[in-house]
Amino acid sequence: MSKSNALIFNILIFIGLFVLFFAIGSLIPPFFAIFGILFLAAGIYIGFKPTGTSSKKEILDSLEIPVEVDQSKPRGVLKKEQTLNNHEVLTVDDQNKSGEVSESSDNPIRQSKALAIKMKIKEKEDNEEEAEEEIEEEETESIGGKINKMQGWGNKTPRKDLALIVVGILLLLISSLFRASSISTILSYLGILSIGIGLYLILKRILAVEQVIDNWGIMIKEGNGKAEDIFVFAEAFMISSKAPSLKIHRAEMSPGIIRGILGTSRNFLVATDKNFRLNPYKIFINARDYGNNLDVSWYLTYRLPFWRALLRFIPFIGVASFALESLDVFDRQDLTAYTTVCHYSILDAVVKLMLSLDQDTSRIDRKSKGFLGIT
Repeated sequence: MSKSNALIFNILIFIGLFVLFFAIGSLIPPFFAIFGILFLAAGIYIGFKPTGTSSKKEILDSLEIPVEVDQSKPRGVLKKEQTLNNHEVLTVDDQNKSGEVSESSDNPIRQSKALAIKMKIKEKEDNEEEAEEEIEEEETESIGGKINKMQGWGNKTPRKDLALIVVGILLLLISSLFRASSISTILSYLGILSIGIGLYLILKRILAVEQVIDNWGIMIKEGNGKAEDIFVFAEAFMISSKAPSLKIHRAEMSPGIIRGILGTSRNFLVATDKNFRLNPYKIFINARDYGNNLDVSWYLTYRLPFWRALLRFIPFIGVASFALESLDVFDRQDLTAYTTVCHYSILDAVVKLMLSLDQDTSRIDRKSKGFLGIT
């Protein structure tokens, strides 16, 4: 959700709850409750409405798709023959135009040969154009397929969490109209459940600084507007590495609960390992415009799943849940390898972008800062 939509969302929800509360409390005429419900409905609609969509065509148009020619095909030989044949045909034409000896009229064999050469050149040119079009289509489909694999690529996540909290509050307010009845009890439980699910979704979107155990970053000069290129190329390199158990998806993250409710969020490419013991270790990759520059960074975090985090508050069981995270040598190897693959993929994406901007890549600080210190 953009900042403007977040502001509109908060205003509509506040006015709706304010009017509905006073209408239920008989402080204003009851029919004003209809306006309160309309304000809440408009706020919920904005919360669910996706924004900031980016089509696959726009992403592909921003990429420089290299066309690799198969060296096993005699493409160079054909071009050489074409050049020689062109020279021969032009020689005949020039002689005709200059008024010198006309071999086309005096020598029918020469004329036939020239015509045959022209037809042969035309056929070769058509074949080469078709081959180049096929190569370009294959490259485009390859990158397009990688973009299609991205979950919600280019889309902002609808704010289901805030909508659920608003619905829960609305149910609690409505339940107060049915005093001491089974309907009131049911609505109260549904409201509490809705608020609880909404808070859980908000907590999942929080990226706290104390969770970061390793990180790396770089500022690319004059890279403004190239964030999507970094995301696309980084994921493509990670997919091409064929790393086992590597899972990649797109997510919106917030630095805290309050700022998350207010709509402050940024897009991240999230990489995780499906291994149960490595699942708490997630890598968050971000690229954002900073003035005329592009700020690229990644963060290795330690984030326990919600149910395992709750186990820590239970006596004796909490100690066991912590012991699960004591990595052995093999787990440490897998964690280092999985993080290194992501780090190298991001580096390759950064280098590719910097080379396209004619920038020096030798000064890149390739070492991460933190738990692993990957170089």
